[in-house]
Amino acid sequence: MQAVKEPSRTENEVSLRIPSAQSGVDIVGILHHRHPAQQQTGDVALILHGLMAHKNQSYHRELAAALPMDSFRFDFRGNGETGGTWGMCNIGNDIEDLQAVVHHLRHQLGYRIELIVGHSRGSLDAWAYLGRDERLRWDDDTDVPFLVAVSGRWEMMRVLDRYDMYKRGFEKEGVFRWRVKSADVQREYPVYPSDLGRMATFPIRSIVRRIPVHTDVLIIHGTEDRTVPVQDASSYLHELSSNPRRAPDAQQIHLIQGSDHMYKGYTQPVVEHILGWYHQRKAANKAAPSPEQARL
Repeated sequence: MQAVKEPSRTENEVSLRIPSAQSGVDIVGILHHRHPAQQQTGDVALILHGLMAHKNQSYHRELAAALPMDSFRFDFRGNGETGGTWGMCNIGNDIEDLQAVVHHLRHQLGYRIELIVGHSRGSLDAWAYLGRDERLRWDDDTDVPFLVAVSGRWEMMRVLDRYDMYKRGFEKEGVFRWRVKSADVQREYPVYPSDLGRMATFPIRSIVRRIPVHTDVLIIHGTEDRTVPVQDASSYLHELSSNPRRAPDAQQIHLIQGSDHMYKGYTQPVVEHILGWYHQRKAANKAAPSPEQARL
């Protein structure tokens, strides 16, 4: 089944519905064109949202408008405008959604995935996608050259810090019904005891070790984040830097002073630093000799 284009939301944007792996469920997203008169360029950025969130959360719209390339931001299954099953630890579903999106953008629209920016849960999705087993890379001709991981959790066991919040629901009916407002809609997200166990043991360390060594990484975190401790950002940096095959400047960290987990009031610094880092690393990589030249 082909993706469905819907009427433009703005002059620069068109809504796409891309079939997911779940029968009858389309992934809903927004393709932002850098140049409206041009259908697409060679490079595209993917902007990934966090847990119980949506494609227009936090800095997402501002980033799409500022990037020097087209971008696609979308709702994972069970979030925002995308139907289907939501689960606290459905990262496997998220990876399937990412694969469907990448396949469509590459094979139907002719794009190359240049950059992935993931917030919180979305950053875990990005790590898992880039670090997945070679046997699962069924649709990749090349690796993604740039990754921005925003507010990502490293110490996964700390998802159990909120156990007392879930406990009453678990004891009463075997499920905690997490009620939050997302995309201006009141929603209920069921959390089961098994979800916490799976998230607490999510193998982020081994995944990060497997990401391609030529993928440049920027780690961003707010210093006042009360959801994911800012110390987790340094753990990512340490793990990447300890890989002798990675260049010393291929991983960088930037802390947004005073910002919380959602960057309320601080979205512009996030966007500005992503752009500055991307242009700097793009220029550095262009100036560096290729692996073939370096061996001469």
